Amino acid sequence: MIKQNRSILLDIVKYLAAVLVIYGHVLVYSESRFDQAMSFIVNISHMPVFFFVSGYFFVSEIQKYPATELIRKKTFRLVLPYLLWSSLALCMNIVLLWCDTHALSIAAVLTEAKAIFLYARSAWFLIELFFSTLLLIGCSQVAKWTHISIYPISLVCYLLVYLLDLDTLFAFYKIRWLFPFMILGYAWKDRAERIVPRTRYVRYLAFPLLVLLSKLAFGYQYPEDLFYSVYTIAPAMIGKAVLYQLGSCLGIIAIFSVADLLERLPCRVPLADRGTFSLDSYLIHMFFLKLLTFLSSLTLPAPIKSLIFMLIACLLFEVIYHLCRLILRRIWLYRISLGILPTPAKKSI
Repeated sequence: MIKQNRSILLDIVKYLAAVLVIYGHVLVYSESRFDQAMSFIVNISHMPVFFFVSGYFFVSEIQKYPATELIRKKTFRLVLPYLLWSSLALCMNIVLLWCDTHALSIAAVLTEAKAIFLYARSAWFLIELFFSTLLLIGCSQVAKWTHISIYPISLVCYLLVYLLDLDTLFAFYKIRWLFPFMILGYAWKDRAERIVPRTRYVRYLAFPLLVLLSKLAFGYQYPEDLFYSVYTIAPAMIGKAVLYQLGSCLGIIAIFSVADLLERLPCRVPLADRGTFSLDSYLIHMFFLKLLTFLSSLTLPAPIKSLIFMLIACLLFEVIYHLCRLILRRIWLYRISLGILPTPAKKSI
C-alpha cells in the first residue's frame, strides 16, 4: 500500500523505468534491427530518469539532513547494497566459471572480483548514484557557503568532471552521462516543476521526437564512444554527445507523459506500489535472464517479437514484485542488502 507522503506519479515513473531496464536486457536476445533500435531508445532513457528522480528528492533531503548525516544515509542505502550484491554476483560468476571450465584458479577469481568490485560490472547503478550524490552534496555546500546559486556551481563541477580523464574505475565515466539529469531533477523540484513541459501536446511529442533524433543522429546504431558514458571530448563527437543528452531528456519527458496518463487510471495505486520495488527489480532480474535464452529462437515479425519481449519484461517484473513483497522483504538480511534503514523502535510513554 502506498504511504500518504509518497508521490504516486514518481512511483509510477520508477515502475516504468524498472520495466524498461528489464526490457532493454531482454532485447539482448534479438538481433533484428528493429529491436536494436528499441534497445537504443530504451537505454538512452531509463537510467537518466532514475537520476532525475533522485535529484528531485535531493531537494527535500538536503533540507532535512545535514550533509554528514545525508552522506551516512547514502552510504548505507547505496554502498552497502553495492558491496553485498557484487559479492553475490561474484559467487554466481565463480559457479558459472566452474561449470564452463571445471577448473578454478586464484588469478581467474581475482580477475572476476576486480571486474565486479572495482569496475562496477554488476551493480554499477548503485555506486554511480552514490558518487553523483556526493557531487551534488558538495555543490550544495559550496552554494551555502558562498551564497551563490547551486546551478552555476554544479555546471562548473560538471565541466570539470567532463574534462577529467576518467577511466573505468567504478564506472566513473558514466557520471558524464548521468549527473546532468540529477541536476535537472533538482531544478524541477526547486523551480516549481517547470522543467517537464506542462503542455499536453508538447509532452506527447517527446517519444516521436526521440525516435526521429535517434534515427537522424545515430542511425539506430550504438555509438560505442557515447553509449552509457558520453565520455569522449573529441571535437568531432561533441555534437553527437549533445544530441545524446537531448535524447535522454526526451526519454525522461516521454516516461513522465506515460506515467501522467497512468496516474489518472484506476490501476494507479497498484502501479505506484510496484514502483517502490524498482530497486528489487533492478538487482534481481539479471538472475532470471539466463532462463530466457529461448527468446533468440523466436521467428516472428520484428514488431510482434518486440511486443512479446515487452510483455515478458512486465511479467518478469510481476514475478520479482510478488517474490519480494511476500517473501524476501520480510527477511532482515535482504532488507539490509537493499540499504533499507531499520525503523527505530518507538519509545513507550
